[in-house]
Amino acid sequence: MSSETEGLCKYGREKEVEYLDSRTKKPVSYKCPHKAVKDGYCIFHHPAYWKENPDEIRKKFYKEVRSAVDKEENVICIGYNLPEINIKELNISKFGFANFSYCKFFQNANFSEAEFEDARFAMAEFSRDSNFWRAKFNQDAYFFGAKFYRNAYFGESEFHQNAYFSEVEFNQGAYFIESCFHKDADFAGAYFHRDANFGGAKFQKADFENAYFRNAEFNEVEIQCADFSRSIFEDTSVFKNVSDEFRYNPEIESMLLFHLVTFKNPQNVTFIHFPLSSLSFLMTDVSNILIICDPKEIKKKGILSERLLKEMEQKGKSGINNEYVKVAINALKPHLSKETVLAEYRNIRKSFEKNRTFAEASELFIREMRMLRENLSFPEKIVHWAYDGISRYGESFLRPLMILVGSIFTLPITASLLSGVPAFENYWSNVEATARLFFQLPVEHGYGMWEIAIRLLSIILLGNVFIAFRRRLERR
Repeated sequence: MSSETEGLCKYGREKEVEYLDSRTKKPVSYKCPHKAVKDGYCIFHHPAYWKENPDEIRKKFYKEVRSAVDKEENVICIGYNLPEINIKELNISKFGFANFSYCKFFQNANFSEAEFEDARFAMAEFSRDSNFWRAKFNQDAYFFGAKFYRNAYFGESEFHQNAYFSEVEFNQGAYFIESCFHKDADFAGAYFHRDANFGGAKFQKADFENAYFRNAEFNEVEIQCADFSRSIFEDTSVFKNVSDEFRYNPEIESMLLFHLVTFKNPQNVTFIHFPLSSLSFLMTDVSNILIICDPKEIKKKGILSERLLKEMEQKGKSGINNEYVKVAINALKPHLSKETVLAEYRNIRKSFEKNRTFAEASELFIREMRMLRENLSFPEKIVHWAYDGISRYGESFLRPLMILVGSIFTLPITASLLSGVPAFENYWSNVEATARLFFQLPVEHGYGMWEIAIRLLSIILLGNVFIAFRRRLERR
């Protein structure tokens, strides 16, 4: 040890510690500048000094932070061991660069309403409650690898740039109620061992890939793009879309990806008012979860996976108004195909049927059949088109009835015109005869090929009516 470093804390010297400089964006070695007081460590880095002298630690910590802020210098507190702190006591309006990486907050840590230009809490440990309520992070906020052993409060906090919470452990409650993430929110690999509450939060682009949730609440959330691929939901999970009147930009469509997700207690999982055109459950079992959505939306747009498949195959034909379409496609690409999308349609339909929401199940079945016919031969497509046109694949009894009634009143006119007689000559007697033919009753004189054609058409139409009625009765 040189004379210059003799008597200084050995933190950062016996083992190299680096951090990214806020100005140069290059890694810088951190060596504690404080004098050693015990066992070669300073008052901040000694593992037990905080417990023996909490007031001294707190006082000197406040003084150091206050001095750095007043001088517009970086606040570098890497690896500190701290007792209870309350940043509000310093009356600091705004932090510049503040680095608390590897810090251990052994008691409550209060950073509520603090404003950070650049905040680093990577690998930090919070043994008691941590409070970041209404905190503002103007540049990137780094919390990756941090451990929160008690409740973490981030309610109404604002992240104006990227927020990094990857591999973070929340051992108690994690409360991000009404938080706003203006850029990327990275929670990949995060562990939420108790309650994860993101009620009222707003996300631009969120990554929850490989995350673990015990209880998850995303109630009244506004999400542009969120990827939950390969995540695990242990128990109660609620996802509710915010209504359009409270959205910043109602024209932007949401995209939520639940690809290869595990719902361990699916009976406790609910999705409310998220249109299926915004949800992808590709290769995820959702047959036992509850999905509440508008069947008209299903009829209009279908499910997100199908739309992304069209985008991938037809280059821009999906009509999805979202800047992260390519991100979503790349997330699903390894398994995105017609076969997996058709399987997803069937899987979601089972959920609707089990929860007796048959209007939604009906629309899904129709979309599934229309997608299925794309790969059929031309003769098979003709049969499908006819079946779809007559009764929407047996889901509508009103349509074949209307065709039947319309045919009874229009076919006599067509038959008269083809025979060269005035259109309305003997019209009502011909209408009566046509009706008898449709209901397979005898007529006074034969109508030749017309009679055969009408009786065959009758079988097709009445058969579709019977199928539609039977499905309705089976579902009750």
